[in-house]
Amino acid sequence: MALRVKQLSTLVGSCVLHLMVGSGNTLANLNTYMTSYLRQKASRDANFGESVWYTPVGVTAFTLFTIISGFIVNKMGTRVTCLLAAVVFSGSMALTSLALDNSFIMVLMSYALMAQIGNGLIYSSVIVNCIKWFPNNKGLVAGVITGINAFSSFIFTQIQTFYLNPNNVKPNSDGYFDETEMLSKVPKLFNLLSGIYAVMGLIGVCLIFDSEEPRPNHTVQTDPNDNPISTSMNFDDNEILVTTTTHSVFQTQYSIRHAINTRFFTMLWFTFAFSTQSVYFINSMIKAFGQSYINDDHYLSVILAFSFVANGIGGVFWGKVLDLLKFRDTIIVINGILATSTFSLIISSFFCQKLFFAIWDFVLFFAGVGVFASYLPEVVRKFGDTNAITIYGLIHTGPVSTK
Repeated sequence: MALRVKQLSTLVGSCVLHLMVGSGNTLANLNTYMTSYLRQKASRDANFGESVWYTPVGVTAFTLFTIISGFIVNKMGTRVTCLLAAVVFSGSMALTSLALDNSFIMVLMSYALMAQIGNGLIYSSVIVNCIKWFPNNKGLVAGVITGINAFSSFIFTQIQTFYLNPNNVKPNSDGYFDETEMLSKVPKLFNLLSGIYAVMGLIGVCLIFDSEEPRPNHTVQTDPNDNPISTSMNFDDNEILVTTTTHSVFQTQYSIRHAINTRFFTMLWFTFAFSTQSVYFINSMIKAFGQSYINDDHYLSVILAFSFVANGIGGVFWGKVLDLLKFRDTIIVINGILATSTFSLIISSFFCQKLFFAIWDFVLFFAGVGVFASYLPEVVRKFGDTNAITIYGLIHTGPVSTK
C-alpha cells in the first residue's frame, strides 16, 4: 500500500513539475509581446528576426543541463535535482521582468538560457524516475508526463493573453503591438509567473520520491549488432557473470562511453536531430506566421492554446502506441505526418485561412510531441535507466548541432 502511494505521489509530483517547465513552450505566444515591449522600451531595432535566437540558445542550455542532470541525480537524487531546477526556473522569470528594460541579449540570457537550464535539470530526471516506478508502462508514463508538459502551455497561454491583452488589441501592420498601457504589463506578467512557478515547484518537489529499486553495477559486452551477450554485475562487492544470447534477468545497464559507441546510439542521434527541426520551428514561430495573414490576436491565441491540448493528447497517444508497436514503426509514422504537414502548411495562407491554419496547427502539435514521448523510453529500454538521463542529453545534441 505504501509503495502504491509513493508511486502515485511521484507521478503526480512529476506532472506538477512538468506543468511548471512546460509553460516555456508558450514562446510562440509571448514572443510578439516581448519583442513589442523591447521595441518600445529598449531598442527600436528589436524585431522578430532576433527572436529566432531563443530556440538555439534554449535548446543548447536544455541539452547541456540534461546531460549534467544525469550526474546530479546519480549523486544527489531526483528530489534535490528538481529543487535546484525549480529555484532556477522560477528565478529566471523574475530576472526576465528586469531584463526587458535593458536589452534583447539580457532577455535572451534570462528567458531562454536560464529558464532552459531549469527545464533541462527537470525534464528527463522526473520521467526516468517515474519509469523506474512503473517499469511495465514506460511509454505510457513518459507520454502522460510529456502530455502534461504540453497541456501546461494551454493553461499559461490563456493566463498570458488575458492578462496582457484582454481587449484584443490588434498589432500594427508589421505584427508588433504599440499600445503603451498593454505593454506596460509585460514585466509584471513575469513577476506573476515567477510566484506561480515557485509554488508549483515546491509542491512538485514535496510529492516526488526517488526510486527504491536496488541498482547493481553492470559491465556489458555486446555482439556486432549491439545486443548484450554477457553482463558482469556487482552486488556489495560480490561479482557474478551472467551470460545470455537474448534477454538478461536484469535490465542491461550501459555505461555512457559504451552507449555512445553503439550503432543504435548513432541512429537515435541522427533521427532525433532531423525529427525535431519542424517541432522547434513551429513551437517558436507558428503565431508569428499566422499573424502574417490573420489579423486577430485572440483567435490566434485561442488556436495556439488548443493546439497545446492536442499536444497533450498526442503525448498520451504516442506513448501508448510506443508500448504497443516497435519504436521504429512509431517514429516513421510520426515523421511522415510531420513532414507532410510542414510542407503543406503554406496552403493555409491561401484558402479558408482561419480554418486551415487551425487544422494544420493541431495536426503539427499532435504529431510533434510524439518525438519526445518516444525517444526517452527507448533510451531507457535499450541502455538501461542508470545513465539514461545523460545518454538522452547526448542524443539531444543532435538538434543543437543542426541549428
